[in-house]
Amino acid sequence: MADQDDFTFDEQDSDSEEWYEEEEPKKKGRGGSRSRLLVLLLLLVAIAGGAYYYLMMPVDDGPAAPSKEVVKLKKKAVSLPPKPIKQPAAIPVKKPAKAESAAEPAPAEVAVKEPVKSEKKPVAKPVETAQQDVPSKDQAKEEPAKVPPAHEKVFQKPDMPKPKVASVGGAYSLTAGTFLLESSVRSVSKKIRALGYEPELTPVKRKVKMTRLKLGTFTESMAASKMAEVRRHASDVFSIRKGNMETVYVGSYLVLDQARRFADKLYRNGITVTEEPVEVTKTLQRVTFGSFANADEATAAARQVATRGVEAQLYKNR
Repeated sequence: MADQDDFTFDEQDSDSEEWYEEEEPKKKGRGGSRSRLLVLLLLLVAIAGGAYYYLMMPVDDGPAAPSKEVVKLKKKAVSLPPKPIKQPAAIPVKKPAKAESAAEPAPAEVAVKEPVKSEKKPVAKPVETAQQDVPSKDQAKEEPAKVPPAHEKVFQKPDMPKPKVASVGGAYSLTAGTFLLESSVRSVSKKIRALGYEPELTPVKRKVKMTRLKLGTFTESMAASKMAEVRRHASDVFSIRKGNMETVYVGSYLVLDQARRFADKLYRNGITVTEEPVEVTKTLQRVTFGSFANADEATAAARQVATRGVEAQLYKNR
């Protein structure tokens, strides 16, 4: 029986311990709630105090007013410095003015003395340079004066002396040819003048072989219309009347090759022409120069001008 009692005692003891343990946490929970309430109360008090403090802040507007006065004092202090700046500026302006007025007479005398000395020195120098330049100019003038005669002699030696020696109405002269075209006459005359002679032009009538480009023979009215049509492509258009008909020509040419080239040009424009050789009396210009007493002088002159590009022949004056 003792063993049974012991067993039951142990069970009761274990149950009692569990009960005590359950009561202790309950007590602890009640104490924690109280502490929380106290903390909340303290927070409320702190919040109320802070609110009271901030709400009472606007009442302290008094110290803001003196801060504005301090700003005004600073502005006044800033405006004061420019006044002393003006006073020293006026003082130095007067002093240099007096100094300058006092200094002006002294340098004026010095300036008068300096130019007098400087004038004497440059006067002597330019005189010397001028004397040195004068002989150099004279030498320069003398040298070119000697050069031109040398050039003139070169041109006068071959040609000029002989025409002067020859008599005015000499029996012989030289001819450079007989020309139909004015351009040829001008070109030859220019060369002759360069040799020191004066060319003489004599009109001469001669028959010249030419080539005409024949368009055709037409009635008078038809010839007029054909000529008007061809004049759009050629300027030298003319007609020769034979009886009641007129033959229309499109130019006359001394050189056959030129006539054929122009005929080809007309053909490309739809105009057909034929070649017609003719002899036409034309007025030509004979170009002669020089006057020589005999044939020997004329022949010698012809040889000289030939070296200058002018082919001349002996011509006996009538």
